[in-house]
Amino acid sequence: MIPVEEGWNLRHTQTNEIIIPTQIADDSLNRVSEWELLNWGIEIVVHDLKEKGYKILSFTDAPDIMPQLWFEDNKGDKYWVQVVVNKPMDIADFSDSIISGYKGYLAGILISPIEGGYIDQDQLKLCILEFNPSIKT
Repeated sequence: MIPVEEGWNLRHTQTNEIIIPTQIADDSLNRVSEWELLNWGIEIVVHDLKEKGYKILSFTDAPDIMPQLWFEDNKGDKYWVQVVVNKPMDIADFSDSIISGYKGYLAGILISPIEGGYIDQDQLKLCILEFNPSIKT
């Protein structure tokens, strides 16, 4: 592969201006986007599932794609997971996208900074609830 030009090969999508990340990056505090929070939450759940020895079949951090990940447990059963970050644990409507009979989980992630804006592993809270869409309540 041959680089298009010298440097980072990054351009602003609207102005076509060359972007050099080291010239625009600083250590000022910036709000984390909803996508970044979702991405981080999915990474936390994937890490937790891998530590339990489960096989990750697929995942996405694309907004509004539910469920975000599928995994297989040690018995070969397949499950889906909807990841919810810093929001009420609302269940998306999966009726058109999931074959009936598959069980799944809601993974609620709470990410909150401490003073100074840094997040310690102990501050991350993971709550996983089993959800079976074939059971009507």
